[in-house]
Amino acid sequence: MPDPVAAGIRAAVSLAEEHGLRVEQTAVLAAQQAVVVRLAPAPVVARIGVEDVFGPRMEWQRGAVGLCRHLAAAGAAVIAPSDLVPPGPHERDGFVVSFWRHVEEDSSQPVDPHDAGERLREIHELALSYDGELSRFWPFREARRLLVHPEATAELADEHLALLVGVLDALEGRLSPGPEQPLHGDAHIWNTLQTRDGPVWFDFDEACRGPMEWDAATMIQSDLVLGPIEEARRAYRAAFGDRFDDEELLPWVDLRVVLIVQWLAVAGHRYEGAPDPGSGRGLAWLRQRYIG
Repeated sequence: MPDPVAAGIRAAVSLAEEHGLRVEQTAVLAAQQAVVVRLAPAPVVARIGVEDVFGPRMEWQRGAVGLCRHLAAAGAAVIAPSDLVPPGPHERDGFVVSFWRHVEEDSSQPVDPHDAGERLREIHELALSYDGELSRFWPFREARRLLVHPEATAELADEHLALLVGVLDALEGRLSPGPEQPLHGDAHIWNTLQTRDGPVWFDFDEACRGPMEWDAATMIQSDLVLGPIEEARRAYRAAFGDRFDDEELLPWVDLRVVLIVQWLAVAGHRYEGAPDPGSGRGLAWLRQRYIG
């Protein structure tokens, strides 16, 4: 187990125990940009921001906790913040930690994409009444920051960086989003978990106030760039219907692809065997769209 992961888990356990939670065993459920760990025997999960590259971790987790508390209280299909310990987010030893309810996965059946899409549509509707703290639309800001981040630039050739700059310049002058509202921020079908009561949505770390086109483009991006991926298309139809057409969403998909290329570059710099961003479908997609 990488040292940052182990250190982050120790920080989360320490915080939980300080708030009266008995932790007998930990189990890592996910270890990517954030580490997600079960704190047994209580039905509590810690989400630990171990990466210092992606986004303002405290701001993003604070928004996730506030929005999901609101959504859960309104009956939305989301994983709720913990009610056994203060959910936070907390800062400890350089890590940002939030606490969430543990939800049992029903591994006997896959997530139904149509059901997941309908539940995202309801989340969007219920989120309209949320007036708490939430990041403003962050993708352009994050993409510009990563353009000069040494871990991203180390893995991208000069021609790739020039392409990303050109795409961002074109998009910032072109996109005219509609009204801003609370968004999931990373609304692809794989951020759902199947339970006995159907799918629930999680991973709201990138939640923000922004244009609905962003969540729509995020959901359909894999179908358009990597596809066809029928489960992504089915979830998209259930969530957004005919509100947007593919052509209308293409610039937003391009912005999403820019960020994916940058995230893959950081992963390639840190982890042996990670995909090479220079040979991936993302850069090929942007070349075809902007160079021809």
